[in-house]
Amino acid sequence: SLHHLFLEANVFRTAQGQMAFSPDGSRLAVVVRPQRYVEVFHFDRANGQVSNPIRIGFSLHESELYGAAFSPSGRHLFVSTLGGTK
Repeated sequence: SLHHLFLEANVFRTAQGQMAFSPDGSRLAVVVRPQRYVEVFHFDRANGQVSNPIRIGFSLHESELYGAAFSPSGRHLFVSTLGGTK
């Protein structure tokens, strides 16, 4: 998807978030805050092309997504939050 950074007031900044590669470099995860979703892409290490996006949405109360990391095996994706109590 296309991510923008808007500087006007009251407009979400979809370009804000962390990127993380899987240990083997075949997948790329992108945290999109404050919209509360993560996108996971296939990544071609030979040409840098990203493809096959999968969007994972989160229902969070009073918090935003913050970061992401793959497990050493690359099988699991961990996502952390910022703020809130739940």
